[in-house]
Amino acid sequence: ARAGAESVDLVSVQLYEGYSRACHAVTREGADVADYAVSLAARLTAGFDVDGLGRVSLPREKLALGFANGWADGEKFVRVEPEAAAAAAVAADLRGVMFWVIDEEGEPYAFSKRYSEEVRRLEEGEL
Repeated sequence: ARAGAESVDLVSVQLYEGYSRACHAVTREGADVADYAVSLAARLTAGFDVDGLGRVSLPREKLALGFANGWADGEKFVRVEPEAAAAAAVAADLRGVMFWVIDEEGEPYAFSKRYSEEVRRLEEGEL
């Protein structure tokens, strides 16, 4: 907060942690991943208080959401398919996403490739 948002290049919010709020919202409450991302991005860009540092806000162009990939069980760790992650990033107008442990995604998942292809498709307006 003291150095300002201009002092960081990227902030990744790790939604894949075990029993995360994102996991609960998506797997237990049935939240749509894109809607969840839009709401979260709005809260982060609006700002939040950090004890002893003041108010912090993150510009969307510096915000990435972290998703699990093929290893996630969809219960303890939220599993978001790459097409849904791409829709979330585009809908929330984020810098992008990150996936935990790319080398563990394995085939047939190919999460990073599928994500990249879906972002291109969405940005080109294909339906």
